Amino acid sequence: MQGRKEYKPRLFYTLSLEKLVPGDHELRRFAAGLRLDWLREATADLYSHTGQPSVDPVVLVKMMLLTVLYNVRSERQLAKDMAVNLAYRWFLGYDLDEETPNHSVLSKARRRFGEELFVELFSRVVGQCREAGLVDGKGLYVDSTLVRADASGKSIVPVEEIARSQWERLEETAEGAEWQRGKRGPAPKDRSGPQQVGKHFDGRVDMERIGQRRRSRQRSNAQRRSKTDPDATTHTRRGSFFGLSYKVHQGISRDGVITAVAVTDSATHDGSQVPRLLEQHREHAGKPERVTGDSHYGSIDVLAYLQQQGIETCIPPYKVRNRPGFFSLDDFGYDREKDEYICPEGARLRRSRQSTPKGRIAYRASVSDCRGCGSRDRCIATKRKNATRYLSFYAGGYVERAKKLCGSAEGEQELKFRQTVLEGMFGTQKCRHGLGRARYRRLWRVSIQAHVTATVMNLKKLAQAAAVLGGSVPPTGRREQQLGADFVSSLVKKALRTVAFLLRPATAPLPS
Repeated sequence: MQGRKEYKPRLFYTLSLEKLVPGDHELRRFAAGLRLDWLREATADLYSHTGQPSVDPVVLVKMMLLTVLYNVRSERQLAKDMAVNLAYRWFLGYDLDEETPNHSVLSKARRRFGEELFVELFSRVVGQCREAGLVDGKGLYVDSTLVRADASGKSIVPVEEIARSQWERLEETAEGAEWQRGKRGPAPKDRSGPQQVGKHFDGRVDMERIGQRRRSRQRSNAQRRSKTDPDATTHTRRGSFFGLSYKVHQGISRDGVITAVAVTDSATHDGSQVPRLLEQHREHAGKPERVTGDSHYGSIDVLAYLQQQGIETCIPPYKVRNRPGFFSLDDFGYDREKDEYICPEGARLRRSRQSTPKGRIAYRASVSDCRGCGSRDRCIATKRKNATRYLSFYAGGYVERAKKLCGSAEGEQELKFRQTVLEGMFGTQKCRHGLGRARYRRLWRVSIQAHVTATVMNLKKLAQAAAVLGGSVPPTGRREQQLGADFVSSLVKKALRTVAFLLRPATAPLPS
């Protein structure tokens, strides 16, 4: 018999929002690990004691978490979804007959709260992960990813033009007028010009120049900026895009919990953020025994900075690419007894000098060996007759220790784990949580987005652990035992099903 459904609206309904949201909904597990009671006390000084009550700061932070968790394309769209989505209403604490907040409250809240509140939120969630036994602080894995800025390439202009327009706007404001009358002290420094370039490594770690040592040249990303988003810089990479972008740096523990986050413009070198990431990881999980990263972190000052603190560096040292067809450093052998290098043609390069200020040891071949060598065109670029092959290495053994660890079986596993887990987490954040493009403009707002995204990733870890262990997060030490037992149990079940499938009669049904 064919059925027919007719809708007849009722005047009264007997129901509750608590029953309408399923008990196994992911937002229920997500909310179980979310502790935001401290927010009201932390933001009490930001509100007046008179006037109309504002939207609860806990609700505002939850709205930002929802935007990232479900990758809602805009805050206007979030406001529309909150009005019709029952799970959103339950998560925010709004009943069926209550009016949900307007989208404009989020932009006001970001301006009022600032970046510090979301950094504190991220730190507290990491602390919850540590209490639940989800953080193994012995290893730190670092990497960075590019985030497209919310600005067009057509907005790129020379830096001088941006500085001039900003100065004109400053003069038009009351603050600029007061400064002109001499009430504001000296003129503000112009920090929009070309970035200063660090010097070569001199054997000592300079915390202000770490990871920033490059040749002195006028780079295009230092000479040009966007009028729309002056904090973003241009970035070019082979096989990648060219445009305005930011760079998000993250560090994770062995269990995949994000323990450190830093946001810079895309022109900042990855190695310069190692001290910042290490300090955050130390605060959240303790001092790591090993730091793992790719060759972008393999500069001599980064390796020296970590190894001088007793931290192993599973980081491939950065290599300067030779010209195509020329011998590389790997083509030269080394005689440890005589402390000499051997070129591919058998000539020996003896130690010529050691530069103490720069911490480099130089090896040079003799003029007679290089002058009559048949492979001279593949070894020496210059045409001078008395030119010889010259090799130099940093003293201290920092590069050698990093190479030794990376070349071992354990080091290869660490590098593969970092590539698989950390880059996979970046892919998840970009594809599912909107980190592929900046939602806002200016560096501090993009930093808020990065910290909220990292917080969502860690809360998902908490929710996953609670789901595996029957709805409760265990204390430290029990998680590994329980997860290990569940893993072994699943393997046993799969093995039994495989055996039953192989031994079943031809007419027997498949095992369930």
